[in-house]
Amino acid sequence: IVLLLALLGGALFGGFASAQPPQYSSQAQILVATATTDDGRRGEGAYSNALLAAQLGETYASLGNSLPFRRGIVNAVGLDPNAPEYTDAVVVSPVANTGVIEIGAQAADPQVAGALAQAAAEK
Repeated sequence: IVLLLALLGGALFGGFASAQPPQYSSQAQILVATATTDDGRRGEGAYSNALLAAQLGETYASLGNSLPFRRGIVNAVGLDPNAPEYTDAVVVSPVANTGVIEIGAQAADPQVAGALAQAAAEK
């Protein structure tokens, strides 16, 4: 009986999964950099710049997840900025302890996913 239930559950899940429209994703990474300074203190300026870039990456990622930013991205690619399927499709995340920001976008159309990620990276 357990085997029968497992097979039935698998068949139901397989049917449900195949009925869902495909989702495409696109990713971009950007590097946050700061102006370098030569303050004459061996390596301290480079460390300060790296620390500042990491902090700015977290700040920029937070701003990138704001609704006004995401609406601007959606509008920039010519889609409805009030449609949640587009504004919720863009996610911006900092890579911990680096100045790198990862941008992801998902959509039912691969061109839309790519355009959203690209527009977010260019902002």
